[in-house]
Amino acid sequence: MNEELSLPNCKNSNAPLNSLFEFIFTDFLGRIVSNKINVDKSYEGTIIMFPSALNHTVHPFYTSDDYRISISGNLVVAPPKSIISYQ
Repeated sequence: MNEELSLPNCKNSNAPLNSLFEFIFTDFLGRIVSNKINVDKSYEGTIIMFPSALNHTVHPFYTSDDYRISISGNLVVAPPKSIISYQ
C-alpha cells in the first residue's frame, strides 16, 4: 500500500486512490462522502457485500502487472413458500 500511495500520481494528488476500493454516498445531511478500503493481497478471497444501489469503484494497482479480478452479482431473497394449502 505504501508503495502504491507514494507513486507520483498519488503523492502529488489531493485524492490519493491507487489500489483502493471506494464507496461513494450522501450522508444524512446531503454531503457527498467516500469510504475508502485499502485493498492489498490480504483481501484475496474476501467477499464485500453491500446494497446494489451503493455507488462504488475499484481503483487500479500501478505497481503490479498481475490480474485484478472483481466479480459482481445480485442476490435476491425468494419469498417463503406458503404453508397454507387450498386443497
